[in-house]
Amino acid sequence: MKQTLSILLLLVVALSCTQEEFMPPPYGEKVPYEEVYKETLGAVLADSESSLFQLALDGSTIPALLDDEWENAPLTFLVPSDAAFEEAGFTEEKLKNMDAAELDTIIRYHILSDQIDSSNVRSTYGNIRLKSKLENRALKMGQYSSDFYVYPHYLAITDGKVLINGKVMGDYQISDAKEGNVIYIDHFLKKPEKTLWQTMKEDSRLSMFMEIVEANDESYSQYFYYDQEPWATYAMEEAVMKSQLDVTANSWDPSNIYIGGLTSVFAPTNEAFINAGYNSAEDFLQFNEPYWIYRGQFLTFSGGAPYNYMTFHKTDSVLTYHHSWARRYYPTDGGSVNPTVFFSNDLTDEFLGDYILQLETSSPNSQPRITCPYTFTRENGIIKMRLKNAKEGTEAATVIEQDIMTLNGPLYIVDRLFIPHHF
Repeated sequence: MKQTLSILLLLVVALSCTQEEFMPPPYGEKVPYEEVYKETLGAVLADSESSLFQLALDGSTIPALLDDEWENAPLTFLVPSDAAFEEAGFTEEKLKNMDAAELDTIIRYHILSDQIDSSNVRSTYGNIRLKSKLENRALKMGQYSSDFYVYPHYLAITDGKVLINGKVMGDYQISDAKEGNVIYIDHFLKKPEKTLWQTMKEDSRLSMFMEIVEANDESYSQYFYYDQEPWATYAMEEAVMKSQLDVTANSWDPSNIYIGGLTSVFAPTNEAFINAGYNSAEDFLQFNEPYWIYRGQFLTFSGGAPYNYMTFHKTDSVLTYHHSWARRYYPTDGGSVNPTVFFSNDLTDEFLGDYILQLETSSPNSQPRITCPYTFTRENGIIKMRLKNAKEGTEAATVIEQDIMTLNGPLYIVDRLFIPHHF
C-alpha cells in the first residue's frame, strides 16, 4: 500500500512539473493609462499674486536643481504674496539687485522637503515638523552628529487656516504643480539667526533669569567628588544649561560647532521674580546656600534606588520648569525625553495634558513615566499656564509674548514664576 502511494505521489509531482499553468483569457477592454497633466510651477505662479516669489526664484540657482537633482523630489513651496514680500522689505528693485546666494536662502527657506497630504495634516492635532531645503553647513545637529543643521518649519491646518511656526499664514490654499505642491501664505518667513540662549541674553526683561542660570552653570561646569559608596565621581558638566540652549564648539575639534538641542523655553521676566518676593538675582540664589553640599550627589526615587540627576541646586526646583520642562528631575539613565518644541497653537490641555515626556522603564518605581507638567487655559485669546503641582496660592502665569523663533525652537515670555508644591 505504501509503495502504491509513493508511485502516485511521484506521478503527481512529475505531472505538476510538466503541466503548463492554466491562465484564463483576458476579459474586458484594456484601460489606457492617462498621465494626469500638471502645470509647471511658473504657470501656477503666473495665475497668482506671487510675481516677486517668481522673480526671486528666477534669480536663484533653484530652477537648475528642479530640472536635475530635485526633478522627482517631493517638495512643497510656501509662496508668500507680493504684499508679504514688500512688507518684509523685499521690493522688485531689491530682489533684482540681490545675488544668487541670497536669493537661494530665501527660496530654500520657503521650500519643504516633503509634499503635504492635506487629509493627514488635518487629522493631526498640533503641528507637524517638516524640514526646509535650507541648511546651515557651519552648524551640526549635536556634539556627535555628522548632520548639518536644517531649518525646520512646524505646520498645522486648523479651521481652514494654515499655521506655520505658530502663526496664522492665511486661508489654506494648495495647488499641485509639476515640481511639487504650492501653498500660498500671507506672510514672509524669516529664518532665525540666534539661539534661545542668545535671544534671552539680549532681552533686558530677562536679566535676572539669565544671571541666576549663569550662576548655576558656573558651579556645574566642574567636577565634584564625594564619599558616598559605591559612587566616587560625578561630572556635573551635563547640567550646564547654556550648552543645551546655545551653540558650542567641540573641545576636541573646535571646527565642529553644534547646537545643543531643540526645545521650547518659558522665560520669566524680572517682574516675575519681584512679584514672587525676590528683588534681585542674589535674593533668589540664596536658596542654594543651605543645599550647597548636595551638588552632584545622587537623589533617591521611591523604592530607594539612587539615580543620577542633572543637578541639584534648590533654585533648580523652580528654574527647571522654565528652561527644561522639569528635566532636572529626570534620572539621566531613564531614557530619552520626547520632543518639547511646541508653538502657541499646541499649548492646550487637549494636546499636551497627557503628553509623555519620558516613558517608564521596566523599573517604574525608579524610572517612572513623566508627563507634561503644565496645564493651560485661554482668556480672550491670551494663554495662561500653571504647574499641575503648583504651590498653593501661586498665580497662573500669563504668556506675554509667544512664538519668538530661534534656532532651537520658540521662546515664550511669562510674567510669573512656576513654583512647585513644597518649595
